[in-house]
Amino acid sequence: MDDVETYGNEPSKTEDTLALYKRIFQRLKTFTKDDLARLGEPFSEDVLTPFAVVHTFREREASWSKSTAKLYRVALAYCLTNIDSRDAYEASCWLRKVDADECIDDERRIKREREHQAHAERVKRTRKERLAAMAAGDERPRTSGQKAKRLSASDLSRLMDVLQRSCSKWGAITAIWIYAGYLTGLRPSEWATAKVGVDEKGRPVLIVSNGKATNGRAFGEHRHIALDKLSDRERSCIEAQVRTANEYETHHDFGVLYDGCRMLLHAITRRLWPNRTHHPTLYTARHMFASNAKQVFSKIEVAALMGHASQRTAALHYGKRRYANGGLNVHPSEADVIAVAAINRKLALDSKDKRNANGTGGYQ
Repeated sequence: MDDVETYGNEPSKTEDTLALYKRIFQRLKTFTKDDLARLGEPFSEDVLTPFAVVHTFREREASWSKSTAKLYRVALAYCLTNIDSRDAYEASCWLRKVDADECIDDERRIKREREHQAHAERVKRTRKERLAAMAAGDERPRTSGQKAKRLSASDLSRLMDVLQRSCSKWGAITAIWIYAGYLTGLRPSEWATAKVGVDEKGRPVLIVSNGKATNGRAFGEHRHIALDKLSDRERSCIEAQVRTANEYETHHDFGVLYDGCRMLLHAITRRLWPNRTHHPTLYTARHMFASNAKQVFSKIEVAALMGHASQRTAALHYGKRRYANGGLNVHPSEADVIAVAAINRKLALDSKDKRNANGTGGYQ
């Protein structure tokens, strides 16, 4: 997500995003019930107030990574904004570090600011302590911190072998999904509507509806990944993944496919590597693709392949170039590269104008 947090209905959000926000809100309500039970407090729906949920978020915030806490904060703020009550409004103001009353005296404003500053410092200090504990092996990472961004070639081969020999109906399907993701870098959700077609030059291409295409986070609605340099085996794997994902999506069962593969992968990787703190997920294949792509292509080309608007996204959030473990036989379309380059020129100009407007003269 962007660094600027947004609350309410703007900018636009997809139905999937809104559904995620609602699930997170329900999860926070469950956490609130758990915390009340742990304290021995009698529970009833009457005590599950907006203030109680915000309090739970603030109490647990330090135990989550910055990215997870940020997502939870935005989801909570969105849901509170859409509850028509004074309690929800005041809880939302507390969450957003503003006062519910427009006219407050200086003493009250200073007290509020000090409280929020103290909370922020407490969260920062606790996170630092947790990171040190994880580095020492005294604590396991949580949420996204448990997800591996890379696998060695030998580990990948071993995982593929175990999946293909699995008695589960999802075994071979999961193996194909991971390998197809490793070859193309698609987000797991993007396979639902992906298509194999032909471009204007007669080359086979994978046509992908870009995930996170709202609010300028992708360079366009679709990207085209050229497959003409792949081997027949590699192309067959991608075609098989497209067929399976499209079939489940057509019958509104893509979630069933995703959950089946995700849960099997979770069980197998814990059995294979019980002492590791980071385990591969379906998304790991995209990180590995990013590492390989960075070794072969420019930042603009990597962004075009991965569906990003900014060339900085892959550099900041995806697998490192030094972890590349294989060649890359796909390449972006020329039109996608041109589109990404144009967007990044504009981003650079906007950033320069902003620095000049702030009087920094381009130096910070």
